[in-house]
Amino acid sequence: MKKKAYIYFDEFGNSHLDTESKKGTFSHFIYTAVVINENDLNKAKELRTFISNKYRQGSPLKSSKLDINKRLNIIEEFSSIDFGIFSFIIDKRKIDNKNLEDKTVFYKFFQRLFLTQFVERYESFEIYFDKIGSEDFRTSLTNYISRKVF
Repeated sequence: MKKKAYIYFDEFGNSHLDTESKKGTFSHFIYTAVVINENDLNKAKELRTFISNKYRQGSPLKSSKLDINKRLNIIEEFSSIDFGIFSFIIDKRKIDNKNLEDKTVFYKFFQRLFLTQFVERYESFEIYFDKIGSEDFRTSLTNYISRKVF
């Protein structure tokens, strides 16, 4: 078990379960976390700044703003530090639980499932989420995770 990790968490997709008739709804929802050990954190931050300056003139890195060659080059740059990538892929077409049609329940349920693995792997950690929903929702989600995961 590793001592402390810094976990940077993001998602792709939306919580809509009607993947057939609702335009713009993906069949899958994906959570991904990049996990950096405490002793590699400063090196990772320096690398992030270097990559941001090199590929985005100092702007934040957004993969949607990069072509495939730049994405591959950035992945190669990341090989200089030790980190882990964890993904949780949900096929929404297989969900038949009506409770998960509620956006709040959907996010809380699947984040709890995903985050539980980190409790088992690390003595302590800090989690950084991408902004999702309103401030009230983020507060509610943080409180829920504190109660149910930790």
